[in-house]
This record gives sequence, C-alpha cells and structure tokens, in this order.
Amino acid sequence: MDRLALLGLMLLGALALGKTARRFTIPKVSGYLVAGLLLGPSGLAAVTGRDIGEMGLISRLAIALILFDIGGELDVATVRQHGGRALLSAMLEGAVTLALVFTVVWWVSSSVALALLLACIAVETSPSATILVVKEVQARGPFTMALLSFVAADVVIAISAFHVSLALLGIGGPVALLQALGGALGLGVLFGWMIGKIGSRLSTDLDLLLFVFGMLLLLQGFSRSLGASRMIATLVCGAAAASSPAVRGRIFDILKPIAGVLYAVMFVMAGAALHLDLLRDIGKVGVAYVVTRILGKALGGLLGGAMQSEQLRRWKVLPLGLFPHAGVAIGLTLTLSELQPALAPTVTVVVLSAVVLFELIGPIATSACLRLAGEAGQPTDVLDLEVLEGSENGGVNNGGAPR
Repeated sequence: MDRLALLGLMLLGALALGKTARRFTIPKVSGYLVAGLLLGPSGLAAVTGRDIGEMGLISRLAIALILFDIGGELDVATVRQHGGRALLSAMLEGAVTLALVFTVVWWVSSSVALALLLACIAVETSPSATILVVKEVQARGPFTMALLSFVAADVVIAISAFHVSLALLGIGGPVALLQALGGALGLGVLFGWMIGKIGSRLSTDLDLLLFVFGMLLLLQGFSRSLGASRMIATLVCGAAAASSPAVRGRIFDILKPIAGVLYAVMFVMAGAALHLDLLRDIGKVGVAYVVTRILGKALGGLLGGAMQSEQLRRWKVLPLGLFPHAGVAIGLTLTLSELQPALAPTVTVVVLSAVVLFELIGPIATSACLRLAGEAGQPTDVLDLEVLEGSENGGVNNGGAPR
C-alpha cells in the first residue's frame, strides 16, 4: 500500500479505536495499540515490518518529544521543590527490580550475562505510555510528579546499568561507557541551554517551533555520531530547557498539537510491531522475566512510595503506574544486537514477548493508578487527534493547568 495512504489509515484507525477505548474508560493509548494490532501482522497485515522500518523516523521523533516533555517536568527548580526525594525513591525501586530479576533469571538460565542484561532492561518504565496517560486524564499534583520522577529515573538507570553491564561483560570498554553516559549529559545540557537562550529571543510560536524541532533532530544526530545515549541526552535537554523561565511555558505548549498526531501514529506502529505469536515462544526465562519484573516493580514501588508517605497520601497505589514497558527496552535490545549477536536472539524474544503483555495492560494500570491517587481530572484530548477539531472552534482547549 502507498505510504501516504497507509499513514492516513493509521490516523483514522487511531481516531476510531481511541474513541472506542474512551467509551469503556480505557486510555486512548490502549486503543491506538489495538488499532496497530488489527492493522499489523497479527491482524489484517496491512502494515508490514518493512512499512514500520521505513516510517521509523516518526517513532524516533515522537519518543524524542516524549522524553523532552518528561525532562521538562523535572527541571532543577521543580525537582528541588517536589521531586528530590521522589528521585531517591525511584532509585530504590530500580535497584529492587534489577536485583530481583537478575537473581531469578540467573537461577533459571545459569547465565550471568543473560540475567544481567535482562535485569537492566527490566528496570525501564515506558515514558511514552506514561506521559500520554498522564496528559489524557489531566493528572497533576505531588503523586503525578513522583510517578514522572520514577519513570525518568527508571529510564536513566536502565540505560546506565545496561552500558555498565556491557563494559563489565567485556562487550564495551570504558571509553564507550564514557561516551554513552558522559556524552549524553554534556550534549543534553548544551542543547537545552541553547534552546532556552536562543528560544527566548524568538518572538513567534512558529519560529520557536521550527527551532525546537531542528535542535531536537540535531541532538539525535550528534548523539548517535558521538556514541552518546540519545534517550538520556533528550531527557536532560528537556530539563535544561525548562530551567529557562522565559520559554518554559511556550515551548511545551506549542508542541502539543503536532506531538499529539505523532504520538498517535507511533503507538499504532508500536501495536503493529507486536507479534502475539511470540508469546508461544517466551519459555521459562521469559516467564521468569515477566513475573519478577511485576514483583520487582510492586515491591520496589511500595518501598519507594513508603519513603514519601508523608507527601503522598495514597502511595500504596504507586506500583500500578510502573508496569508499562516498551520503547527504551526495545532500543536496548537493538543496541545489543549490534554489539553481541550471540546473546541478542534470546534477549530479543524475551523482551519483545514481555512488551506485548506490558504494553496492553500497562496504560490501563497507569490510568487506574492516577485515578486511585485522586489526581486525575476529566479526560482531555490535548494530545490526541481531536486536537485538530479544536481549531475549527477557534483553537484548542488545553483543559489542564498551565506548566
């Protein structure tokens, strides 16, 4: 099928299944994933693996915007005011998950290398699914801030621990480790500072939009060329850019309409990439991975939430928001495929099988988490396709509180 027609089919499928999901009080992101499943190899096969590969730029750009957005919620001033302890709690949750998955997978597989790499990947909580659910239900407050801190910390811990593990296993040396982590931090701070500094001098929203998109794309390219982690660099960039009060509100508000369309397409493509037949091949290592990740997130989330019991009245529901598992995890498996082909097939099958499960139940669990925490407002379409409909009535109704 023609690529433009296919893209149009994805958008219409996202709109239809997203509205259907909303009627059953299910997050729209789950509807987008189901639309992808129906269009992909597990359904009508209208979207093939080749199609997904050729339109991968859309997914990479959408993930960059999501990480930039989460970083924007965690600028230095906000972390000092709300999230300092949340980040420490998140580190505890990540450590518990990593230790539990490593121990059980090592016992089941008798492979230290396999157990270590899977444990690092298991720490990741999908930022894309989380941020979309947060925006859709208009969640705002200390609990939401803590959840976003956990998600951001999980991403950083997963990527950092993964690269450290590669170095320990002799797959990557100290130079590669320094490039991946130190380079990401340096590039993120530099690009975020430039976005804040130069962006404050741009008078129109269109100029600022073009500038931010251009800088984010440059950041992805420079990170890849220098061997730095693009995901950490983008997260740090968002935090650094948000530290500039002159552009903080403008930057993130003007991204909403375009980001909504990109997110919808990205999740339809993610759904199309899910192969339900992988669940048959998950094996005992895969079962151990799924079960221990659930237990690790539950136990770690409870311990981390207990550290903030004075600030978070309903901290016991926090683990429900930590189950989504997708983009970053898949990205790490692709990195492993390039560096260690011998381990990659087993890791890939286990992780992709787990992603099928966690991406279907994760957004629903996150939505329930925010509602039980009492911080979810009325559902909004700020980041959905219906944002286009708002322009017919004189603009988009953002609905939520300003940043």
